[in-house]
Amino acid sequence: MPLATSASSMDVQMPVMDDFDAMRRIRQEPAAVAIAQIAADAGVDLNAALERLGGLQDVYRNALAAFVVDLLVMPSQLSAYAQNMQHNNSRDDARRLMHTVKGLAATIGATALSTAAASGEQAMGNSPDEQQVVLICDQVGTVITRALPGLQALSAVV
Repeated sequence: MPLATSASSMDVQMPVMDDFDAMRRIRQEPAAVAIAQIAADAGVDLNAALERLGGLQDVYRNALAAFVVDLLVMPSQLSAYAQNMQHNNSRDDARRLMHTVKGLAATIGATALSTAAASGEQAMGNSPDEQQVVLICDQVGTVITRALPGLQALSAVV
C-alpha cells in the first residue's frame, strides 16, 4: 500500500486504541516505517516546569501567558507558510516556528505539544514535497489549536 504521507497526527488519548498502538500497527507496513508521529495531548507537567525555572512561579506565569498569546497566531502562521511554498524561506520559516514551539512548550511543561512540534520539525527536515509540507503544517497547527484551551485555562489559574 503506497503512502504519500511524511507525518501522522494522532490523539494520544483515543478511547479504543491509543496512538502508540495505532502507530505500531501502521509501521508494520513497510512503506510507513519513516512516517513521523505527531501526538496530541494538552497535558502539562507543571512540577517539572517549575523545577526547570527554579521554582519561580512569577516567571512561569509570565512565560505561560506570553506563550499562550504567541500560540494564538501560530496555526495561521504555519498555514501561511505552507500556502506560500513558492517563497524559498517558507519551508525554513515553518521549521523554525515548530522549533520555537518545541522549546517554549518544553519550558512551560507542555510536553505533548513540545513532542508534536519536534516531530513536525523533524519531518520538515526530511525534505518533504509541497503537499507534505501543507500536511505537516496543518497537523502541527491542529495540535496547537487543541492544546490552546487547556493552556489558556492553566494560564488563568497559575
